[in-house]
Amino acid sequence: MRGFSDLRWGRLRAALIAASLLVCLTANAMAAGVVFEIAAGEAATTLKQFAAQAHVQLLFDYKAVQSLKTPAVKGQLEPTEALKILLRGTGLTFRRVNDRTFAVMALGTEATGAVPTNEASGSAADREEKKGSSEGFRMAQVDQGASKGGSSPGGQTSSSRESSKKPLELQEVTVTARRREENINSVPVAITALTGAELRSKSIETAQDLQNYIPSLNVSSSGPTRDDYIFALRGMAPTGGSGPGAVLAGGGTGVVAYFADVPTTAAGPGLFYDLENVQVAEGPQGTLFGKNTTGGVVLFVPRKPGNDFGGSVEIGGGNYNMKTSTAVVNVPVVEDKLLIRFAAQVLKRDGFTVDRGPFFPGKDYDNRDYWAARLSVVLRPTDDLENYTIFSAFHSDGHGDGFVLTAVNPSGPFASQLLPIFAQQQAAGIRSTALSDNEIDRRYNYGVINTTRWSLSDSFQFKNIFSYQVQKWRNGEDIDGTYLVLDDLVAPRSGAWHTQVGTYTEEPQFQGTALSSNIKYTLGAYYEDGHNTAPQPYEVDVALGNFIIQQANQTNSERSRGLYGQTTYDFGGVSTGLKGLKLTVGYRYTWDDYEYGISAYSPSIGNTCLTSPGTYPQSGCFFDSSGKSTGSSWTLGLDYQVREGTLLYIRSGRGYVPGGFNPSFGFTPGGVNTPQFRFAPESVIDVELGVKSEFAVGSAPAQINADIFHSDFTNIQRLVSETLPGGVQSNFTTNASEAEIEGVEFQGSIVPVKNLRITATYSYNYGKYTKIDSAAAPSLVGIPFAYLPANKLSVSASCTLPLDAAFGELSLGAFYSYQSKFFDAPAVQPFDHISGYGLLNARLDWNGVIRSPLDASFFLTNATDKRYRVGQYSNYYSDGRITSFYGEPRMFGVQLRYRFGR
Repeated sequence: MRGFSDLRWGRLRAALIAASLLVCLTANAMAAGVVFEIAAGEAATTLKQFAAQAHVQLLFDYKAVQSLKTPAVKGQLEPTEALKILLRGTGLTFRRVNDRTFAVMALGTEATGAVPTNEASGSAADREEKKGSSEGFRMAQVDQGASKGGSSPGGQTSSSRESSKKPLELQEVTVTARRREENINSVPVAITALTGAELRSKSIETAQDLQNYIPSLNVSSSGPTRDDYIFALRGMAPTGGSGPGAVLAGGGTGVVAYFADVPTTAAGPGLFYDLENVQVAEGPQGTLFGKNTTGGVVLFVPRKPGNDFGGSVEIGGGNYNMKTSTAVVNVPVVEDKLLIRFAAQVLKRDGFTVDRGPFFPGKDYDNRDYWAARLSVVLRPTDDLENYTIFSAFHSDGHGDGFVLTAVNPSGPFASQLLPIFAQQQAAGIRSTALSDNEIDRRYNYGVINTTRWSLSDSFQFKNIFSYQVQKWRNGEDIDGTYLVLDDLVAPRSGAWHTQVGTYTEEPQFQGTALSSNIKYTLGAYYEDGHNTAPQPYEVDVALGNFIIQQANQTNSERSRGLYGQTTYDFGGVSTGLKGLKLTVGYRYTWDDYEYGISAYSPSIGNTCLTSPGTYPQSGCFFDSSGKSTGSSWTLGLDYQVREGTLLYIRSGRGYVPGGFNPSFGFTPGGVNTPQFRFAPESVIDVELGVKSEFAVGSAPAQINADIFHSDFTNIQRLVSETLPGGVQSNFTTNASEAEIEGVEFQGSIVPVKNLRITATYSYNYGKYTKIDSAAAPSLVGIPFAYLPANKLSVSASCTLPLDAAFGELSLGAFYSYQSKFFDAPAVQPFDHISGYGLLNARLDWNGVIRSPLDASFFLTNATDKRYRVGQYSNYYSDGRITSFYGEPRMFGVQLRYRFGR
């Protein structure tokens, strides 16, 4: 029956994708041209409407068209014909810059090839381009709705229909992976960017969803809870937990996530709304960014307040009793001077893992119950000064994680009790569990991010980024996944938060150009200070409840400081024949300090201290230690614009992650004198060769980004499981002396017929340890490289049906992704790999329902109801069991969105 089921769902996957293609091809065969509906009016407005409806980029001089009027354009027309009608009698004409870009200019100047420029921007987005552009701080007027996937208040473009069509064309995407706004195809770094419209069309709500569409990105839930995602790029991930509140002092992560240019630990629900885009840059990126990285960065870019009043209200519902609502409103209080944007999201959904008793029968785990809100304010007292502030808050009230017992060690200390429970669990299936702890997962995060830009001249800008963020967490977890008390983390019985962390960041930065803009440079400094702001009480019950660890407090702090600079030189300044050949050089030096302290005792054995007297300074039951780490990062690259739309590049970079220590050794006889107590900083040097190209296959526009890379690591930090002095089995962080990773990454898109877009991504990665200190890390000998699926691929087919404008727009998308198995355990053992799996999602959008401001959508995720693991907790060699998290089952629902204003 299983084989028949796999065959059936395999046919369904193929049928859904084939049906999407057939519907688009058939519909496109029935229509030609574009349906325009542009009323007579001011040229500045009608030209933007033309760009939005034709799905092209339009360049024009705002001052030149400011007083002009244009006639109405209605009907099904080729874009060139529609533009001719629009410009009739204005004294203007146009020329085609490329397949999807037109430039409007005065009659008689079209032969000169000059591109119109603009000194007075018509929108906040245009002003931002002028101030932040890598081409200086003044640039041509560009319709942002056509070039950036939309920037209007309601998450829509300037056309009510564009949000569904926009992702289906090959459009320009602006990224900030080098701390400047640049076209993604001009940046010599392996980057994947998903616009806000694409996040919506692909139903991406968490980092777990995001990984399905990014080459070499792996996201695991093997963290403290399901929603504490572990980002891994090219095999680089956190070193077993890091940051204030963690059980690791120092260390770090190979991949850092940023929100509005500030490091963030949040990547779960409540983040993926009202975003301009999400960018993933692979390879060491620590030269320019606040945190050092060896794997890459993930950038979440929120939508910025604009000059148009408008917004949207959306409600939705689905299976598992899902209810959601999202609201966005943009208010230009004083045009171009004081702009405000507010966005909020609320979601409730039942859990998909249910307790079968005996203690909490019927309780659902893995539920969603949260609200999130952002208030953004842009203040521009003068043309050259801008202050951009984001206030954000998030509150979640979850029932905890549905830990499922996955394996039992028949030689483990509790095998006789666990084996009968394991048999019950296997009979009940993965959507059932039986826990002894009344789990809770309550979070409250809030913060402020302030970015100030001061354009001192057209070629020099000062930028300062300040943030303060607070994270509060109260959780209880039954990690052993049974109704026995083997490994239960009990939330503070007083109702207090068990973690309260405050983090400051400050980053002054200078950007500029020189030598006729042939040199572009960025200089800056970074400071971060994170620490606990209140006591952190906690309780751990183990050994069938016979041993209790009472944590009275845990004190953590981390401080990082860095200085950096990077410059790019265009050799066109030497010779016009070398224009487009660019050299990039960057360097950074970082200082890190970290400290960890814990006060713990055991009331079950007479309030005995859980420390080893005499091996380190202590007061009562308090253990404390600290450390320092320093390291350098650099970037060296050469790129060449072979022709318009084609970039070749080679780059090399060095990344650094600080060292640290394992507090768990504080509870062993050897204490801090144990050799494994501290681990060294991690570093990597990589080489990447890549190509980015836009071209045509016949008349079909296409685009590819591809690269190959090789990375050599020194003292790579890994999580291992070994027997500590005193015979205690524990997981901790250590160093492998040397390792290497290499791979190939590919992204490609093509529009074979109008309104149909096909996108594919693929990556192959291979990693191995080349030298291991067997005395320090014996468990690394002979084990696979962690967090590294060998193969990842995705295929997407999206189309917009060319229906009559009176009906609205109907778009259909089918999205398939697959990743092969990867190692995700501290030692070789059963279930040490997360098995490979493929997922199929689909979505139907009907925008502008019968010429109304109403949009309706239907979504389907995990269409085949695939059952797959996404993470685990492993104590196979200590108390003899493994528990797992499983991915979401099939989810479906509808969404209704009402748009108002522009």
